Amino acid sequence: MVVLPDASAASSATVNTFTRAESQSTAAHTWESRVLALAMAAHSRLGIHCAQSVCDVARSPDLLLQIMRQAVLVVPDDVSTLVAALHRAAPWQQVLLRRGEYNVDGRVGGGPGSSQLRVSRPVEICGEPGAVLRGTLVLDKHCLGGAVRNLRIDDGGDCCIRCEGGSWELTGVRLRCSHGSALLVTGSSRVVLSECVLGGEDDEEAGQHVMLSAYGSLQETGLHKRACFALVSKDEARIVAKLCSLRQCSEAAVVIAHASLVFLEACDLSHCTAAFLAGEGFGHSLRLDGCTLMKSALKIWADADRPRAFEWGASEYEEVREEPEGEESGYADIVRPAQPRGAHDDDSSDTDSLEDATAFANMEALMEELDNAALSAAAS
Repeated sequence: MVVLPDASAASSATVNTFTRAESQSTAAHTWESRVLALAMAAHSRLGIHCAQSVCDVARSPDLLLQIMRQAVLVVPDDVSTLVAALHRAAPWQQVLLRRGEYNVDGRVGGGPGSSQLRVSRPVEICGEPGAVLRGTLVLDKHCLGGAVRNLRIDDGGDCCIRCEGGSWELTGVRLRCSHGSALLVTGSSRVVLSECVLGGEDDEEAGQHVMLSAYGSLQETGLHKRACFALVSKDEARIVAKLCSLRQCSEAAVVIAHASLVFLEACDLSHCTAAFLAGEGFGHSLRLDGCTLMKSALKIWADADRPRAFEWGASEYEEVREEPEGEESGYADIVRPAQPRGAHDDDSSDTDSLEDATAFANMEALMEELDNAALSAAAS
């Protein structure tokens, strides 16, 4: 619902004020000026010189809502924070972040919960080139969906985006994570990613300063900050990723669990300990088409577990170094059929699955352990 300014507050305004506002350049027309103009047109006295059709539109809530959806809410031009913009936005309205760095929560001095922002209404969050959002966006399970476009999100000690439900489009998004998962998709979410980069820092992005995370983690200058996972799909989530890059993960690029489905098309995976990990329930299906995995940087599977269906398609396991003569290239690992847990001869997995790993299940405990280790190393 769009809340218009009180028309009585503009009772001292004149028709000439309205005319002057309309004659200003388009660039000067902020969201508030447009709302004020519509409110004045709807007012029985201030809108007396407006065309009757304009007055009728301004007095119709349904038509007014459709119009306001087309008016972009700009941060910080119209509102100072993303939180304020989301409170004000109409369903499916676009919120634009100007170039610069923003915290997900505009609370002065931070505080508990300030590193997370829950998005509970369908909106489109976009960024100008150079716009950076710090913290975690939580896409609420009761929200119908929306979009995030052309924005870099740096985690604040958790995931960059946690999607709990709805249908979402992520386009041109850089999810730069140094803790859990760049993108965690749960519930019955439907997510389509296009031209996105998920995971930790690459060589060009290596930190040039000491960073203190939400958990107090000490990050040394120049060291890569790596995500545990680039993409985690759980429950009944459905994910399609096209032309995306998943990289710099200390555990695995993709985790698929429960009854979720993941389809990667023309994506590249690199600089991860493993490409894929099948968690509890193994996942319903994993499909790759036209993807490239850099062999020198990762192995295909983290352990013996496999999704219930795995289709390799036309993807490649890129050889970036020559194998010694007589040594297997490892390509057989790609086309190996799905195997149940413990299918190896020793009836055990090389590494525990996602839900067996208590460190990932209890992220705060893991972060505390890492913090203590980092502080001890810094003190020595």
